[in-house]
Amino acid sequence: MVFDRMSLMGCQPDVFSYNALIKGLCSSGSMGLAMELYQKMATLSDCCKPDVVMYNTIIDYLCKEGAVSKALKLLSEMTNGGIAPDVRTYNSIIHGHSTLGHWKEAVTIFKEMVDRGFSPNVITFNMMMDPLCKHGKTAEAHKLLDLMNERGEKPNIISYTTLVRGYCQESHLVDAIEVFDSMLDGPCHLGRVEDVRGLLDEMVGHRIHPNVTYGSIIWGFCRLGKWKEALQFLNEMMEWGIDPNVATLNSLIDVLCKEGKVQEAHRLLEKMISGGIEPDVVTYSTIMDGYCLVGRMNAAVRVYDSMVSKGHKPDVVTYSILIDGYCKRWMIDEALSLFNAMPHKGVQHTTIVCNTILTGMYQAGRVADAEKLFDRMLAAGVWPNLHTYNIILFGLCKNQCIDEAIKLFQDTLPSTVSLNIDSFSILIDGLFKAGKVEAAKNLFNAIPTKDLKLDVVTYNIMVNGLIRGAV
Repeated sequence: MVFDRMSLMGCQPDVFSYNALIKGLCSSGSMGLAMELYQKMATLSDCCKPDVVMYNTIIDYLCKEGAVSKALKLLSEMTNGGIAPDVRTYNSIIHGHSTLGHWKEAVTIFKEMVDRGFSPNVITFNMMMDPLCKHGKTAEAHKLLDLMNERGEKPNIISYTTLVRGYCQESHLVDAIEVFDSMLDGPCHLGRVEDVRGLLDEMVGHRIHPNVTYGSIIWGFCRLGKWKEALQFLNEMMEWGIDPNVATLNSLIDVLCKEGKVQEAHRLLEKMISGGIEPDVVTYSTIMDGYCLVGRMNAAVRVYDSMVSKGHKPDVVTYSILIDGYCKRWMIDEALSLFNAMPHKGVQHTTIVCNTILTGMYQAGRVADAEKLFDRMLAAGVWPNLHTYNIILFGLCKNQCIDEAIKLFQDTLPSTVSLNIDSFSILIDGLFKAGKVEAAKNLFNAIPTKDLKLDVVTYNIMVNGLIRGAV
């Protein structure tokens, strides 16, 4: 054997060599040879004594084979030899007891682990909860979940699944639903559809009608962008005769619109109405936004008209969506008409709405109109923010009004507004495009004096500008 020949060739195996060989023997089922090699190591010099890695390897495989008593004997030898066990050591023994159904012994080891100052991890807790639930001690297992949260250890879907199954087996259906809903509302990720699917099927099999649960699942999948799964659960929910609330449907309509499935979202709206569920302003606004995103302004306006005809009052978000949609289609007059109508409808202008229409005006080259709108904004007490000034800077530079941009940058800004790196990048780019290369270089060199950090955008503007200036 190569290992035996190492010593003959003057190459003494170290503890790493022994560990590798013992692990290989254990994984191949040769526990007898592994134990012989371990006993041989125990007779060697201190530099090659068994360490915690080796003990953990042997203990783990012994427990997997059901030889927990031998593993406990090895644990005793380990501690007597001055080798401190770790979390993995205890996890292996707890798992061994749990597999054999020895939940009382598992609890004893768990307590010993905690008393010794070790912090159980989620694997430890899950292994403890499993035998407790299988032996009708689900309430005790639930306390472990609470302890896990108290200790800052994040439960996973196995933790929740174990508890739900335990409560179902004990016919504690209210508790099962409570745990399931806390899983969906809490830190547990819904990415594994099959886990949620399987667990929900088990609950249904125990005649649990999860009305709140379906809503939580739909919301969770919408949050992850999984609209197909969300629709599937919605259909099941309605087959059970459970009516979704407007919040659940709004979350699904939102994800459909963001995925470009605005027609499917609109059909869902019509299904809501025919089913006697009254949409709210959020519902209509979300679908309007979906149509605006795909450039279908006429459809968005029809949804708006339908909303108003049903007695719903548009809010500032509704107006912002339509104004933004018009501006992106360069339909500035239509956007301005809506903007002007807002105060008459009891909806006050906000900085965000003003920023939106200013952007549209500058993009359409309507600089004079943008300046008038800005004056109206100030007169109405709607205070511009840094984003507003960056929009104006960009608009002036885009429309070859570089002198006005420089004046705004140097003189006009109020003391309450501090320029950021985007402000400098916008004006530097404008200066280069206006042929003012030296002014652009000077402004770039001034950035470090403003306690601002250069970014890749600024560097790219400088490189491209210098290249254009050299041509």
